[in-house]
Amino acid sequence: MNSLTIIFGILFTVLYFFFAYYTRKTKTFEDFSVGNRNIGFLLLFMSISATYIGPGFTMGLTSQGYSTGFFYFFMVLGYALQILLVGLFIAPKLRAKFTKNTYSIGDIIGGTLTHNNVGLKLFSGLISFGLILGFSIVMCSAAVSLLSYFFGFSPIFSILIFTSITALYSFTGGMRASIYTDVLQFGVFATILPALLVFIFIKQDISFLQISEKISQMTTVGFEQSSLLVMIGLILSFTLGELLLPPLVGRILASKSPSISKKSFIVSAGFLVFWLLIMFLIGVLGSFAIDSPASDTILLELGKTFLPQGLYGIFIVAMIGVIMSSLDSLINYGSTLFTRDIAGIITPSLLTDDTKQLFISRIITVFIAIFSGFFAISSPSVLEGLLLCYTLWVPTILVVLLRSIYSKKLSIIGAYLSMILGLLTSLVWQFSSLHEIFPTIIAGLIFSIFGYLLGYMLDKRTPRRV
Repeated sequence: MNSLTIIFGILFTVLYFFFAYYTRKTKTFEDFSVGNRNIGFLLLFMSISATYIGPGFTMGLTSQGYSTGFFYFFMVLGYALQILLVGLFIAPKLRAKFTKNTYSIGDIIGGTLTHNNVGLKLFSGLISFGLILGFSIVMCSAAVSLLSYFFGFSPIFSILIFTSITALYSFTGGMRASIYTDVLQFGVFATILPALLVFIFIKQDISFLQISEKISQMTTVGFEQSSLLVMIGLILSFTLGELLLPPLVGRILASKSPSISKKSFIVSAGFLVFWLLIMFLIGVLGSFAIDSPASDTILLELGKTFLPQGLYGIFIVAMIGVIMSSLDSLINYGSTLFTRDIAGIITPSLLTDDTKQLFISRIITVFIAIFSGFFAISSPSVLEGLLLCYTLWVPTILVVLLRSIYSKKLSIIGAYLSMILGLLTSLVWQFSSLHEIFPTIIAGLIFSIFGYLLGYMLDKRTPRRV
């Protein structure tokens, strides 16, 4: 890296951490967990968008565009559909129904507004917390790749640096601070990555005809190499995979009103389509310039090759920052979930002590950062890791969570059976040859629905009405 790149990188780093420090003044658990439920449209829209502009939807999608053209574009459109459907039907309902004393997945599934079953709240909390740890490991693994690529650090040293900074970063933060830094990341990436696309195009002697032919050729190969069942599985994984993922639930609860949460998700869905076009086009144009196996470092190679020196310094810091921001969102909500759904059940008096809730939440942020760093080296590629987490999240939690939001009654036995069968089926299916025959996420979802229906029939008690 030349001096101009280093200077701009240092200046942006100072700006970034000054901004992060300035916004991290959290004094209450309500502010730490749900931003005092007062987040407006612009902040919420940018935060939701920044949540999916993580390593998977930057490095991962560029790598797929580099190797298979726009094949994955049609798969990932399911994610935009998901964001739209959440905005139209789920976010406003969730925000309107759960207005007070609701902070976590367990509060929704087992809290006082459903049937106040502490066992179910604890069980759903344990599962949700475990899956948050899985997502956090993937984010930390992406950070290791970045630090190793940019600075040549060893994986162990990269983990030590990243987890230390992230632990401090998350310990002093909270929902509102996380949203503010999301906004900063959104502004940088919504500017620098479209700029990268322009630089790649103008610095190469290629025509629109060549680009369209390349897209057609590579996309055709992608479709030919994938069976219909595999494509259905991918579409469903992206459509359902992050549906009501804990950080997004936290943002819905933090919104100022049901209408603001609805509008924010709908606008974010439209932005996502634009974002997908940018990332896949970067990957395709990169295939004209780079001749190497597809990997998560393709985007980094393109930034290094085509961005002007100063912008490349900002690009380096922004790439690291976006992963830190994504991990911060997971850590923030994971700590809230642990405090409410696990520690709060073990020690009920904790739920009435704001100071203790805030203290425990901050301690757990450090634990999640260290835990994710410890297992980061064994994580697969970013996109593969995310897809694996998706296949476990949807069958385990989604059925019961949606039932809790939309229904006035919930079968307790059905909820337990749904989560247990969904999780076990997904694990067995994914780590055997069965996933080659039938998509894991579909199999797990079928058994999850079956488990709830079976439990509903076995449950002789009349579920409590709201």
